[in-house]
Amino acid sequence: MDLRPEDFNHPYSPYDIQLEFMRALYNCLEERKVAIFESPTGDEGEPEWMLEFAKRESSRAITDKKKELEERLANIRQEEEKLRAARENLESHRKRQKTSTSSTDLDVQNEDYFALDDYDSENEDRMISKQQPEHPTGLSASTLELLEHFQGKIPSRTQGEDDGDDCVKIFYCSRTHSQLTQFVSELRRIVLPSSIPKELELGFVEEELEERVKHLPLGSRKNLSQIVTLPYPLLLQRSAREALNISVKDHIVIIDEAHNLMDAISNIHSVTITLSQLQTSIIQLTTYARKFKARLKGKNRSYIAQTIRLVGSIADHLRSILVDTSSLEGCVQPSDLMTGKGVDQINPYKLCRYLQESKLARKVDGYAEFSAGKANDQAWTKSTTPVLFHVQSFLLPLMNLSAEGRLFYFKRQDDVQLKYMLLDPTNHFREIVEDARAVVLAGGTMSPMTDYIDHLFSYVPTERLNTFSYGHIIPPENLVVHTLGNGVLGSDFDFTYESRNVEKLIIDLGRTVAALCQVIPDGVVAFFPSFDYLHRVLSIWQKPVLGENFNTIYDLIERKKAIVHESRDMTITIEELLLDYAKTIESGRGALLLSVVGGKLSEGINFSDRLGRGVLIIGLPFPNMHSAVWQAKIQYIEQKASMQTSGTDSKSAAKAAGREFYENSCMRAVNQCIGRAIRHQNDYAAIVLIDKRTYDGIPSSPNILVELSTVDKMPTRFSKTRKHRGHVSAGYGRIGKHRKHPGGRGMAGGQHHHRTNLDKYHPGYFGKVGMRYFHKTNQQFWKPTINLDKLWSLVPTEKRDAYLSGQKTDTAPVIDLLPLGYSKVLGKGRIPEIPIVVRARYFSRDAEKKIKEAGGVVELVA
Repeated sequence: MDLRPEDFNHPYSPYDIQLEFMRALYNCLEERKVAIFESPTGDEGEPEWMLEFAKRESSRAITDKKKELEERLANIRQEEEKLRAARENLESHRKRQKTSTSSTDLDVQNEDYFALDDYDSENEDRMISKQQPEHPTGLSASTLELLEHFQGKIPSRTQGEDDGDDCVKIFYCSRTHSQLTQFVSELRRIVLPSSIPKELELGFVEEELEERVKHLPLGSRKNLSQIVTLPYPLLLQRSAREALNISVKDHIVIIDEAHNLMDAISNIHSVTITLSQLQTSIIQLTTYARKFKARLKGKNRSYIAQTIRLVGSIADHLRSILVDTSSLEGCVQPSDLMTGKGVDQINPYKLCRYLQESKLARKVDGYAEFSAGKANDQAWTKSTTPVLFHVQSFLLPLMNLSAEGRLFYFKRQDDVQLKYMLLDPTNHFREIVEDARAVVLAGGTMSPMTDYIDHLFSYVPTERLNTFSYGHIIPPENLVVHTLGNGVLGSDFDFTYESRNVEKLIIDLGRTVAALCQVIPDGVVAFFPSFDYLHRVLSIWQKPVLGENFNTIYDLIERKKAIVHESRDMTITIEELLLDYAKTIESGRGALLLSVVGGKLSEGINFSDRLGRGVLIIGLPFPNMHSAVWQAKIQYIEQKASMQTSGTDSKSAAKAAGREFYENSCMRAVNQCIGRAIRHQNDYAAIVLIDKRTYDGIPSSPNILVELSTVDKMPTRFSKTRKHRGHVSAGYGRIGKHRKHPGGRGMAGGQHHHRTNLDKYHPGYFGKVGMRYFHKTNQQFWKPTINLDKLWSLVPTEKRDAYLSGQKTDTAPVIDLLPLGYSKVLGKGRIPEIPIVVRARYFSRDAEKKIKEAGGVVELVA
């Protein structure tokens, strides 16, 4: 589809990257594809293309269905008659009710409210009330009672009710409500020409309808909407879509900030329960069963007993973990939770259906709170976090475990936490992908994309899946990227888990950060791997330092910039922390913000302009491979890759897949932190990755890192070099000292572009070899050598014979080579296995090894 820039109706002149982004997006929507877009500037154009596409689809739908308008209006009139009849039935039923209340608050005075309706043992597909006659609307007794208390209306739907317009909808999903609110505000700024043909304009129909009906139901608004905004849980969870009556069939799904989509799906379908909650639920269930013992008949009594046995069995296993297990976390087998008496006879499918249909959790939790309030002589108020609801939400996946899920335990002081975690989000997202017309994942830092292709869209045909990655709009000179492998004191920046707590390394890190803060203006944001490590670094930086002109490393950094840091148990809010950070920068002093990868400051907050002139990534935030969760994840990835690969290479391919998934999780977090800076075309910043492991480059870095340079050692000073221009040793020297300007004659200058025998047998002959030492002193190159087999010849004859014959064993000979005119010992030959002390400036590896094997000692001297 050939689209021009004016087709997008931008309110401003778009960048070339945005035009490419939108053309590719339109093609994907028209061709019903699944696409992954990575673009730091793509979000600015999203409202425009969404409205434009909705306008096109609306115009197309109106034109195609013009003939069906009268038929649809006739159906609506019929439905209005049915609704009017249902409303009259409800009004007549209200008048026949014996009890009513004028209060708008639910004041329960009778325990009968918490009694369960009888459960039909012959037909477990539905619940029937035997205490009251069935209402013509089909609502349960508890629902009718709630409607009576609140004076509400029955939201009923009939079989012939129309689902609204069949035009293509756009479901826009983002991580938080604040991001959705910002998106809606951007939509309201856009003004597009009407998509309705002039001959179909109907005047002020909306105002007239609003005047008649007074309000429009939420469901009707949703059905009439062309762009629907949703947070992650409402779209990604099937039960939430069913509760809201949302169908993505033949519609478009847009997921913004999709870099953490897989983690979001896993978290939504993961459930946690604690031992204390299980014990509380057992008490509540037992109390409820005793109180309503006479009324519990048939299946109600049986299923409540089964629930008590199942919960008790899980609680017993967690108690055994708390007492017997020394490890703080680990995996749990489902069979270990089902060892209680009679638990193996429970039908999990029937119990799950009963828990969902009987509303047992609502009744039991309500009665427990009612009893507690009655005992304290207080009015009953509904709790926001009922215990049994947590237990039921855990039992449902436990009764129907999937192959992608695992159970883990975590010991927390005097309690044990049991967690069901989803390891693979593929199947839970597959229904959306297969039903939707097109699925678009968009974000500023989507790299690496292999995880989405291999683990989220592995079932999507290659011709339907497209990936797009666009660069940033800033010029190259606005971005400086460096990796540091050493600090100003010479320490290797080895931030592996085994080495990162060394005090010398952390002190060198502080001196390096202070040097960077001296040259980077305004605000600098530093990201640490975890809160524990940040706390460790701060504690060492605040220790006194002797022999320096500053008291602590913390004071040294404070001289350059004020320090503001994030903590796990913050006494102030994030807003107050950022306000303090911004005010310090505005005052002209500058500030250093210490935060954590994966924390609240690493996502969703933009450090633009003066707030983020520098981003420091300290270490690489690799997940803890020793944790039970990550061991299970890697094992699952390897098993899945091994099943997809056949032959002798299956094992190596599985290991490679697990390693790639592990590394990608780290780089995705790093990319998200880097993306906090440089938010518009005129912004600029420096990005510094402080870890020796980044020397080989970052294979999964986003396109914002257009140029990655490696600094072997942190420079100890920052000097201007303009005064050195024109000197023979500065740059490419003076006139005619660069390539294609060779001096001399014949072979002196090389004049060859290909390899010659001189390159092979005389390396270093060609090239810039002249005048390397402006004040050459031969003494520094003095290094006379001696082989190992000549060492004993330096010992006087009498002493040598005494040592070799074994007559003198109380002492060892000491051979000091410097006074004898030798500087280095080479490893040729062998020496007797007699203890000996050799002193020299240099030793080859073989010489040192052979001397030590003979029982000798090597001493280095200046």
